[in-house]
Amino acid sequence: MNQLPKLLLALPVLAWGIGACAADTALISDSGVGSQGVLSVNVGAGESNTAANLRAIAVNPTGTAIAVVKGAAEQGAVSLPGVGTVQQALITGTAFSGFSGVLGVNQQAGKGNVSANLLGVAQGANTGVVTAFTVKHADDALLADSSANPLQQLVGDVTSVQQVGIDPGAFKGTSGVVQINQVAGNGNITGNSLAVQFTRPPGL
Repeated sequence: MNQLPKLLLALPVLAWGIGACAADTALISDSGVGSQGVLSVNVGAGESNTAANLRAIAVNPTGTAIAVVKGAAEQGAVSLPGVGTVQQALITGTAFSGFSGVLGVNQQAGKGNVSANLLGVAQGANTGVVTAFTVKHADDALLADSSANPLQQLVGDVTSVQQVGIDPGAFKGTSGVVQINQVAGNGNITGNSLAVQFTRPPGL
């Protein structure tokens, strides 16, 4: 946890270099180390962000097993980042290293972002899996204009900065299902969907 103060101290320096600005920083540092089982993490910085981790597991070894995972969200207001805006989504240190199980992470810095992780698992003599996530969003033209830019700094004129990052030690040695959405900017829609079906447990 020693990295958190360092990061927070670094941000004002960046802000001072570009003048008055707004800073949205979503930070996960050294969290979930060695955890097991099912873990859902949603971390957001900014306004009108939506995140979901949805899972369904159906088991009926001698019959029918149907896993249905459905969700919906309405995207918040979308606008272009202001001049000098700094938006960062960072996973640092040894976060989630050694994790075993099902992990869903949504990390958002900005405004009007939507992220979802979906997992459906069915085991039985007859199986089926359905996954679906729909997003009702704002004006399409405005959404197209507000897509996140890479790290951008022009000589003599700083517009806005969007940055995502994962330290090398994060997620090291994890096993199982890992779903990650990491977003910096405005008006992004991201998702991970995994469907698994089988008749017999692995190894049998």
